[in-house]
Amino acid sequence: MTARSLLDPTRHRRSLRGAVAAVVALVSMLTLATFATSTQSAGAAPGGQASRYVPITPVRVLDTRDPGSRPLRFFDIISIDPLTAGVMNAVDVDPLDVEAVAINLTITKSVAPGFLKSWPTGARTPGLDSSSIVNNLLTDETIANFAIVPVGANGRISIQTFETTDVVVDVQGVFERSSSSRAGRFVPLDDPQRAIDTRESSPVQGGTELIVDLAERVDIPRTASAAVINLIAADTQQPGFLTAFPDGDLPRASNVNYPDGNYNIAGSAITQLNDGKLKIHASGTTDVIVDVIGYMTGDDDETDAADETDFAGTAGLFVAFEPERHYDSRPQNLPLDSRPLLAGERRTLMIAGTKSVPSSGVLAVASNLTMTETDGPGYLVIYPGVPVPENYSTVNAVFKQHSIANHAVVALDDGTLSVFSQQQSDFIVDISGYFLDGSVEPPTTVRRVDTDPTPTPDVPQAPLAEPIFDDDFTYLQQAAADERPFAAYERAGRRYFGWNPCEPITYAVNSQRATPAQVGALNEAIREVERASGFDLVYVGEATGSLDTESVDPRVAGGTTAMAVFGFSDPYETPVLAGGTIGIGGLGQGIDDRKAVEQAAGDQFAWIVRDGFAIVDITDLPTLEAVQATFAHEIAHMVGLDHVNSRSELMFPAPTRQVVFGDGDKYGLWSIGAEPCSSARFFDVAPGQFPAEMVSFDVTGWVAD
Repeated sequence: MTARSLLDPTRHRRSLRGAVAAVVALVSMLTLATFATSTQSAGAAPGGQASRYVPITPVRVLDTRDPGSRPLRFFDIISIDPLTAGVMNAVDVDPLDVEAVAINLTITKSVAPGFLKSWPTGARTPGLDSSSIVNNLLTDETIANFAIVPVGANGRISIQTFETTDVVVDVQGVFERSSSSRAGRFVPLDDPQRAIDTRESSPVQGGTELIVDLAERVDIPRTASAAVINLIAADTQQPGFLTAFPDGDLPRASNVNYPDGNYNIAGSAITQLNDGKLKIHASGTTDVIVDVIGYMTGDDDETDAADETDFAGTAGLFVAFEPERHYDSRPQNLPLDSRPLLAGERRTLMIAGTKSVPSSGVLAVASNLTMTETDGPGYLVIYPGVPVPENYSTVNAVFKQHSIANHAVVALDDGTLSVFSQQQSDFIVDISGYFLDGSVEPPTTVRRVDTDPTPTPDVPQAPLAEPIFDDDFTYLQQAAADERPFAAYERAGRRYFGWNPCEPITYAVNSQRATPAQVGALNEAIREVERASGFDLVYVGEATGSLDTESVDPRVAGGTTAMAVFGFSDPYETPVLAGGTIGIGGLGQGIDDRKAVEQAAGDQFAWIVRDGFAIVDITDLPTLEAVQATFAHEIAHMVGLDHVNSRSELMFPAPTRQVVFGDGDKYGLWSIGAEPCSSARFFDVAPGQFPAEMVSFDVTGWVAD
């Protein structure tokens, strides 16, 4: 079947007739569209800006175990704001100057082995073979890892899980853009120095705290603002966790989790100090080891008077970028024909001049070292030069075939770093940024601009359990009855279209005709859809182009193209709104007319990945309640709901008193969002290069019996 143009769309329209309820029209037009891949979002941090570290007492910004939340499902993606009021009050910097956040990312209550990824919101979603942060190998395991993640659109970061699990995020500090600074610059020690090892004395009892004077025990100044440490729970006697913090009351946070007795596990941290001292809380009895890799300068540091590093300088400033894979020893991965490290073997890797790391001016890198497919218990060390540091490990495997990661800030030796294995093991090195050595001009980028007045809604809160279902409720948009070679999924012999529930839906807003209160009503409608469906709708900018449904313009400043546009319009800008139609929502051709599909092996199924819209006639909506209800209805159409017969549902195609989603609406949204998917199956199709069997087709709107 050859490619052809769109069929004439079928539209459902209804006049307002003076009612407050949301009466809408659905554009029943389906266009296979381009998957938004590498487009950089407006306001997203692309990397390349020097920054200094501002440490804080850890602040918890996400815990999906909290009431009203839920675990993340397999392949779920959420976008969160790590720059909460608690974090920003603690760091006392302008949020627009924050380039990256230092977080502890925890997997807990997982239903099976899996891992988490994190990246700046608005950047391309990493593939399966890209950088992971934390891995769990056991069901119901609690395990954490430190990470430095650039912030993206609206200062947010995105997190994806590769198995159903609860997720916890604690912020330890932020990286503030800076071209020169006294404080917050990294100074590495020549070798890791052990500050304390309680195996030489007595374990830390569960529920107690240990105070470690780092300035007294290792070579760091008392005025250091933070220490770069490896914190180890060794010879544990019971399950628990370790929390490192500078002073005061124990924060709601953790750094290292140990699942049982007789366990050894390490976790990296860049932890704030108080007069050179550090507190460590142990919730379960364990020995504690603290190894110091380096420190962050303070306002009064005198690190090396000869180099005048006690004054403002550039050496030790950090440049963050999206996590990227630099080495994978497994033979099936790049570099090809690689192999595991044998027991007692060292491998040296050239890091400077590869991918996003410059060839010169680099002091150290922020790395994530993963030990995988181990032959048995053992450890890896990542370090500069030779020899291998004595009595030091970066990441420890507890059993055979263990996959476990630990973050490490490691200095480079002539642009290289080395990895040593005590036991035969494969290993992976991911890099998320580098520290300057002071020999080059610090790189700069344009300061991030937040996208008010339309902030991204909160983390989607899908229902904890399957909503109430009415057997007579038929709620999904079908692919065309007669000609439907592509659909998102099939049920009971019928094929339906839908958005990929495991990818964020990026959207732009045309708010030129709206008041701030009306924009707030749109935001609440978006939250309603997110809570009911689990979709993550991510705002990427203001759209100022066409709102004609034949050519909705999804472009925003900076070259970004959104997957969907939400617009406040009128019958002149959107002609189909003439005659009392107050809203229209669905899928359209879009200005670029680019196309892509996700195709299951041996079948023809396609996720909608672009060209959605929800547009309301602002001249016909007298109240904020009407604005909110209309947008909720239209966005629900856009993600895949059809009109229904029940007057108790918001998707009823005529004026009623219903202004919020009914039980059937909620079940429909939940059902669409719960559909399984796999981001590994995406492929791109260039404009004009469609497979011969691919066609564009009409989706006939229909009302249930």
